[in-house]
Amino acid sequence: QYFSCIHDHSTLISPNFMNEENLCILIDFENIEAGAKRENLGKFNVKLVMNHLKEKGRVIISRAYGDWGRFAKFKQSLLEQGISMMELTSYRGQDKNRTDIALVVDAMELVYSRPHINTFVLLSGDSDFTPLVMKLRELDKRIIGLGTRKATSRLLASSCDEFIFYDNLLKRSQKEEESTDDTSLTPNPLTSQEAFT
Repeated sequence: QYFSCIHDHSTLISPNFMNEENLCILIDFENIEAGAKRENLGKFNVKLVMNHLKEKGRVIISRAYGDWGRFAKFKQSLLEQGISMMELTSYRGQDKNRTDIALVVDAMELVYSRPHINTFVLLSGDSDFTPLVMKLRELDKRIIGLGTRKATSRLLASSCDEFIFYDNLLKRSQKEEESTDDTSLTPNPLTSQEAFT
């Protein structure tokens, strides 16, 4: 009877959990931050992005790659979102390839060591990541890309199963804020007696 209860309990809670997408989020922080700055989109909003991605499934791993001496103002917001910061200190200004290679090496290690991860999310618009995306798809993983519209390679965007433009997320967030403001200005409905008065 004891084991029967355990079995019954597990069947009640497991179906939704088992069907949920398990996400691994890998962020090429220099690329995504530079794109936002270049396109005058303001300070990159980490919380906005993470809230949207959490709608896609359960975040198992989230890592951001960069020189955190340069991006110190983002450290608090990354920490609040539970993102691990992978330190890649610049050496004489030659840090771009080091960041890309570190991200790719980790992605390939994770695809084999964490078989329960079925969706990889890549925050970058860099076409150099296209071979990685194609290899992950070949290994039967779903790929979601996210980047700024003007800084994103069409080749990379078309290689992903889904690509999200950061600009669109910002616009949607602004519209939602405006609609919330509009509803807060709407007067309360009057009772019939107040209306006659």
